[in-house]
Amino acid sequence: PGYSASVQTLGKGRPLENIYGFIYRYRLGEPLVKGQGLAMALPTVDIQMSALKETELSVGKERYSAMLLKSVPDKYSIWFDQGPKRLPLRIAGAIGLANTVMTMVGVEEK
Repeated sequence: PGYSASVQTLGKGRPLENIYGFIYRYRLGEPLVKGQGLAMALPTVDIQMSALKETELSVGKERYSAMLLKSVPDKYSIWFDQGPKRLPLRIAGAIGLANTVMTMVGVEEK
């Protein structure tokens, strides 16, 4: 039978990123202070990541001073180390097919 395929291209007219690209970009830039924000253009929605509060976070055997970034709309929470490396300590939200929480368990210097 006569099957045909169609192609539909979705675009926003500007570069898109994912949560991992956002983390990379954040780590390269200046650290945020409470109340500041960064935009993230996801394929399906634009969100604003806002620095919500400074907090202490235990990861593995280490304790870190962290900045909690939350998205508007409320889809993601990311805790970044406040040190010079700005390590992503914990990521919570819709990543892939499910809501997940990923927590760093350690850092190995090479």
